[in-house]
Amino acid sequence: MGCTNSRPEEIESCPQLGEASPMASSTPVQGRPHRWLKLMEKYHLTLEEVTEHAFVELLPLEQREQVKFEPSTRVKAGTDTISVTLTGDEAQRFHHLVVAANPRELMGYGLSVPAGTKPDKILTMVPTAEEAAIYSPEGEMYNTYFQTTVLRVPAPASPTAHIVAFRPESITPAKGDVAGYRNETRKTYWLKDKPAEEYLTFYQLSDPKYGPVTKAALKEKFETFINCKTPPAWWPYKLPLKGPLGQIETVFNTPYFNRFSAKSLKAGLPWKLLDLQGKHNTTFTHASSCFESVLHIYLYLQMLDAQGGLPADPTAKVAIVGAGPSGLLSAHLLVKKGFKDITIFEKNHNPDEDQPSLYAGKTRTHVIELNDADKETVTCEMGTCYLSPSYKPMVDDLQAFFNGTMYGPKGKGMGNVFPIDQNPVYDPKFRCMITDGQFLPNGPVQLFANLLGGGKTVPAVTHKGVTPIDQPMDFGEYVILKAMEETCHGPPQGPLLEVEADWALKKLETMAGIPLDMHKYDILHKKYLGDCVAEPFPAKQPSPTTMTHLTMTFYEWLQFHDLKRMVGFLQYGYEIQGYGSLTTIPVWYGLMWIQPSTIRQSIEDNIGKMIVPGYKAKGEVFALKKGWGQVWDNMRPALQEKGVKFQWSADITSIERLDVKPS
Repeated sequence: MGCTNSRPEEIESCPQLGEASPMASSTPVQGRPHRWLKLMEKYHLTLEEVTEHAFVELLPLEQREQVKFEPSTRVKAGTDTISVTLTGDEAQRFHHLVVAANPRELMGYGLSVPAGTKPDKILTMVPTAEEAAIYSPEGEMYNTYFQTTVLRVPAPASPTAHIVAFRPESITPAKGDVAGYRNETRKTYWLKDKPAEEYLTFYQLSDPKYGPVTKAALKEKFETFINCKTPPAWWPYKLPLKGPLGQIETVFNTPYFNRFSAKSLKAGLPWKLLDLQGKHNTTFTHASSCFESVLHIYLYLQMLDAQGGLPADPTAKVAIVGAGPSGLLSAHLLVKKGFKDITIFEKNHNPDEDQPSLYAGKTRTHVIELNDADKETVTCEMGTCYLSPSYKPMVDDLQAFFNGTMYGPKGKGMGNVFPIDQNPVYDPKFRCMITDGQFLPNGPVQLFANLLGGGKTVPAVTHKGVTPIDQPMDFGEYVILKAMEETCHGPPQGPLLEVEADWALKKLETMAGIPLDMHKYDILHKKYLGDCVAEPFPAKQPSPTTMTHLTMTFYEWLQFHDLKRMVGFLQYGYEIQGYGSLTTIPVWYGLMWIQPSTIRQSIEDNIGKMIVPGYKAKGEVFALKKGWGQVWDNMRPALQEKGVKFQWSADITSIERLDVKPS
């Protein structure tokens, strides 16, 4: 038996693209209920509501309509109703307030913390009743934490097989364990000489429900890892790491990915917030308004500009709280619109004091100056790090700050934005997945390994030879084997030749099915979210039935639409970026992050490599030679030249809006 997009224990057959609605879908198959019944019961859906989204017509992508916005009308010019007071200073008066720092902290609600721990609560800005419904505990906004550590290690005698290694098991759930690392030195593959030491950035993700969140507690977990005498099988360096080469260079801890619960999404809180934008002369542009990425901050600002959530009078005095990416991008957009009196308040000190390392908000670019005649550097990204093809419109629009466009200066080779996955030394092995817990003892891959590889290996799917299933696995290999794990039945009961033939058939079916599933995802993305090139999500809340689908977990949604062959791809593309587990996060957030342009580029690159001799892939994962910190380091003086004022180390004691009274 071949592969389906459902595990054998779930369903024997499933609807495919173009099939008619399965009238007998409520009938159990061999005594087991159809997987739709479980979702219908859990989400209180009728069969008609299920089938509304279960089937899609494969339309050419170019036939998609663009979403059109109405012109800005909501925000009118006002008086100087905003006052910002710093410690020891008199109040400064403004016409409009842009909140680019976390509103939950400013409003005194604090951040998510482990049970039994009290969050820090300092009331700086009194919320309105409508704002409180969004940012107070009633709104069920939640955040996790991540911590990164840059470590210097001796260069091994032989280069490691991969630049990036991640372990999905460490973040499902996230308890603060080391989830992987990136070799920043070998990522910088144009270095002329082989360094005697290498710099690694380690990742720890922690959910307050399951693990510690403080810098000290996570550092203790990290030091336990690097000082252990028996390293995990996937770790390619010697442990313990002691002495000057094992010293911790720098550590960055931050709350991360503020998001709404499924209940709050159903209640329409992102759209209620969108409707609040501009009221009381206040605009909220912090990443919690949309999604934790620079791209989505940029897109959300474009939507606010179109919807009318920004100040309309360019003579207005504007206060921006926060000089991270949200604050800088907000100021940049207002400057483009002709605003000349803008002040940015930032609680941290001036980043210029930290040269050559750079920071802004959750961007932490740690620059290592190598001791060599060429004065080369290694860029370690401890916060904002990657880009995908979806970033192209933003990068091209802001190319003056990115030192070039997405695909190189005027198409003449690699520029500051470079495809990390097209490294000529490592491609296609630049990244690997650590397979702990991914291939179950009774799952199809392990059962095939028992028969064909002594329980340890299976025939390789992307190259000749065999693939150990308990060792770090090349990403491309992993995506296919994980797809087989999720959708295939185990080996037949028969002679070895029959088992080998069945493996070969399942492999071909899976390899052919993954790009088809990606294309189907592309179509479904349009159906659910519309055009995410111009805006991050639909400006009008979808129907209740659609919202029920959008608040399924990402994994349930993949299962519902027969897209489980994409699980391995999404574990890296979504899960490991710190945006929540596929099995718990509402698919609303998954669809916002995994955009069609990234999917299309993946399909194009993989098919191109298979059928076009000498095909040069554009890439799916990009980084910046000079780091994200350089982008903001370029933007700040450009804003200052336009009259934007920065107040660093700003200890704001109160933000008052004259038309908002304490309750």
